[in-house]
Amino acid sequence: MKSGLKSLEFIKPLNNFTFVYEHNPDWKCKTTKSFPPDPITLLIVVKSAVCNYHFRSAIRNTWGYESRFADVNIRTVFVLGLCPPINDNKNSMQSQCPIRPKSQILSTKSTSWLQSLSSPVNESYDCASLIELEHKTFNDLVQIQFIDSYYNNTLKTISSLHWVTTHCSNVPFILFVDDDYYVSVKNLLKYTRNFLHHVSNDDDDDGSEERVQFDGRLYMGYVFPNSRPMRHWTSKWYIKLDDYPFSRYPPYVTGGCFLVNNRTLTDLYYASLYTKRFKFDDVYLGILAKKMEINLIHNEQIHFHKLTGDYFNVIASHGFDMDPDEMIKLWNEQKTRGQA
Repeated sequence: MKSGLKSLEFIKPLNNFTFVYEHNPDWKCKTTKSFPPDPITLLIVVKSAVCNYHFRSAIRNTWGYESRFADVNIRTVFVLGLCPPINDNKNSMQSQCPIRPKSQILSTKSTSWLQSLSSPVNESYDCASLIELEHKTFNDLVQIQFIDSYYNNTLKTISSLHWVTTHCSNVPFILFVDDDYYVSVKNLLKYTRNFLHHVSNDDDDDGSEERVQFDGRLYMGYVFPNSRPMRHWTSKWYIKLDDYPFSRYPPYVTGGCFLVNNRTLTDLYYASLYTKRFKFDDVYLGILAKKMEINLIHNEQIHFHKLTGDYFNVIASHGFDMDPDEMIKLWNEQKTRGQA
């Protein structure tokens, strides 16, 4: 057995991921030297499109606000790639970020940092200058050196796993979420507490329900249990038979919002080193989870489609991609009700 394990140590990884960080707040998960120590309970990793500065501003002032709870230590980072260049027949120019309408809800102070930018051209900010200023103002951007685009989402996800594995191994729970979601951190923390209680009392189960034995790994979100690959070449989600020859995807959690604990995150990252990269990040994570035999937990409190009903018990809802003020308004309403 020992010789077998020793031989496994020398298996060459299929993927040699070398991530170069343009901005790297590697201090985020370092705890204070107070006694007793003040551990971090939750890390929120927001996958954000590079020009979505208005969504990031909204999140910093709502569900991403790190000092939301006096008794819970939370950290928030935003993961993004590089500004995509604009190519024409003669040269390559740096991309521009369109100026977004000013929030009617956020205070002027929350967006005053934008006033330091040079005068916009053609109703746009220079993307690189915008990101540089945002980094200097907030120091919460994890920017990696690959072009920020939809089909680089898998790279963004893997680099996020790598960053958290490297810099935040002390954090027990990590929420990965896109910037167009509403999140109730209060309901999320309630879930983590109930989950820990459930696990700690697992031996007391009376057998009344069928229960999967907990193996120390948590991977929770909105699960697609039996999806088919899209074979129509005009589809945004088209996948060739050469890239995926099977008729069904393995069960996977939507990449827009999912919660893992640190053990799961570490297993997913190291599995990615030995697994061919796939076009779609959520399916790719499903492939990794299947290889590592990680059980997926479907949670009805996370909504893949925008919820139109009561948000009282909701952990997260997709669909706030048009106007961040809509999300801010909802969050303020839920905070008033004690549910944000």
